[in-house]
Amino acid sequence: MAGAFTDDQRRMVAGRARTLTERLADPDALVTGDRGTDTFDAWRDLFPDEASFERRLARAGATREACRQACAAVALAPDEPLPDWIRPVEDLAASVRASDPGSSASERGPTVTTQWTGTPTNTGANYRSANSRPPWPRSHGVDSRRNPGASSRKPP
Repeated sequence: MAGAFTDDQRRMVAGRARTLTERLADPDALVTGDRGTDTFDAWRDLFPDEASFERRLARAGATREACRQACAAVALAPDEPLPDWIRPVEDLAASVRASDPGSSASERGPTVTTQWTGTPTNTGANYRSANSRPPWPRSHGVDSRRNPGASSRKPP
């Protein structure tokens, strides 16, 4: 499948996907930008109080400035190897792009079909497959088709 990302986009995805621990351990592996202060402030605001935030910094063994710099990462450095997982992510993005009804037929590639037949719900009731049953028992924890001798009635 054709690549969905440019090299710069691959490096951006890989760099931004790094955990705080990875960012602190190897800050030279990342290219930083000007978004660090906003990202750092948004992260700090998630904590209920300043003491909680300070405990998190201590657990990471980092200073505020080191974390602010880590939050400023916008991409993986050009001399760093891309992680192995970037290709499957890129293939997934290409597949999604290919199934976009707004793109031309040459951009779409093979047609993607699903068996989803209704509005999204969390019950699974709208999922249909040729020879499948719901993944849950029919009543009271017993599916009589799987256990013909079982009763679906509650005991008296």
